[in-house]
Amino acid sequence: MGQLGFEIRVVSAHGAGQQTEVALLSDDQAAFVLLLTRNTERVVEFKYRLVMEFRRMRKLIAKLYANPPRQDALKGKREAHEPMMNALKAYSGLPYGSARAWSKPPRPPKG
Repeated sequence: MGQLGFEIRVVSAHGAGQQTEVALLSDDQAAFVLLLTRNTERVVEFKYRLVMEFRRMRKLIAKLYANPPRQDALKGKREAHEPMMNALKAYSGLPYGSARAWSKPPRPPKG
């Protein structure tokens, strides 16, 4: 199920900070641990909140992959450069994106 990570966090209780070790679990690891715990009222509430948080994070990650923030910036740059690219295309007589349009000109023959 992958590596298990731990970190030390300072937990503040009534103004006094105490260090506690926290496990960093993946979705699968957390589900496995929850399967091993008894369903007390407190554990059931924790299980519900954990499942909902993993669900929220999956949706957020899917949204970011579907529409990365950079896409808007790149679209704006493409639109800003479009007149220049069209002028180059007209000048070169080659379609935009053609490899020949951007390759180095041939070297003159030696001699």
